[in-house]
Amino acid sequence: MAPGKKHIVRLVLFLLALAFAVGSFTFGVMSFVHRESGWYEVNPTVEAAAVTYSSGIHLLYHAEGGSSAIRQELNAVQKAYSEILLRCHKMLDAKNEYDDVVSIAAIAAAEGEPVVIGEALYGVLCDALAKTDENLGYSMFDGALWREWETLLYLDEPAGFDPANNADEAERMAALAGAAGRRALFELTLSPEDGYTAAFSTAQAYREIEAEWEIDAPALDLNVLREAYLLQLTAREMTRQGLTNGYLYADSGLTALMDCENVFHFDLFGWADGTPTGIGSLAANGPTVFCQFTAFSPAEEKYGRYAVETAKGTLLRHPLFDARTGGFHDVLMSAVLASDTRDAVDLAYEVIVLNALDSRGAVEARLAAADADTAAVWTWQDDTPKAVHMNAAAAACVTAQEGTAVVIH
Repeated sequence: MAPGKKHIVRLVLFLLALAFAVGSFTFGVMSFVHRESGWYEVNPTVEAAAVTYSSGIHLLYHAEGGSSAIRQELNAVQKAYSEILLRCHKMLDAKNEYDDVVSIAAIAAAEGEPVVIGEALYGVLCDALAKTDENLGYSMFDGALWREWETLLYLDEPAGFDPANNADEAERMAALAGAAGRRALFELTLSPEDGYTAAFSTAQAYREIEAEWEIDAPALDLNVLREAYLLQLTAREMTRQGLTNGYLYADSGLTALMDCENVFHFDLFGWADGTPTGIGSLAANGPTVFCQFTAFSPAEEKYGRYAVETAKGTLLRHPLFDARTGGFHDVLMSAVLASDTRDAVDLAYEVIVLNALDSRGAVEARLAAADADTAAVWTWQDDTPKAVHMNAAAAACVTAQEGTAVVIH
């Protein structure tokens, strides 16, 4: 081939390669920015995520229309969601203080002096205090015991440190539970006057316990209900702003459907042959709150739950211990509650109380006395595999998996 023709061929090949590269780049950019109607996971902005990374709250949002309109809508939703989540997360933080938001940590740091907290945090603290004073298995003064169990639940090898196998840990947990149960050691004064105020202090006896056991966790802590309060506050403010075409869900098993017209199917989980198994699905449309507890990890994740072998057999560990004792009653394997009239905190608290009951009969009596419109599905730890129990409200919206033995109460 003549030199001139070689140059022409090379030029043609170069131009073809360039055209392909430009086309591929253009396609990649268009694919990145193009949006179609559907569901999108909306993450907090980088600035908000730097603070809320441990919030445990997630948002899925449905957007429709042209690509440009969808991008604009999602950007607006992200901005509003980030601002709301960031503000509420700071407010409920028991460990950190902030310049722009009064947190629970700031109340504790004031050492008994009244702190202006605003109406939203006032409402949360009043509710948590009322639930604490019911003494049914939850305490907002249980921060030290909560942190102790939280540490164990996230260890790589927790079995050797579990109180069932470790006498030192058992003694420590008994001391922390005993301290949290002494209501007189904690004083939380809430007032709706002068912009809503809160004052919190601990007695000298509690401070001595803190020193003896080298406790650095805050006593005042929403602990196992923190995600529920955070999800509820966020959902309410998003609804107030008209951002309702989506749903919020928490790592703890809570979901809040806002004013969505779609029907959602929630997977239900049980335990069979030593592994998580699907037992059916529950259909719901918004606004509905769905709460699912499992004594095991449905996704078989490494952290957050574990099983420990003891002389008494296999024991399941999870975040819903009884705040009055620091221990577990090992009655429920799983429990699901769904309602379109009760809020996220109410359902989450109800599941805590159910786990603090010590017998099947007590659990069944509590569920029988609940709102008849609340769908309830549960399984027992000592039951046969694939046996599922539910109330009449659940029977109307639950589709059981084939082979599941359903008992309606």
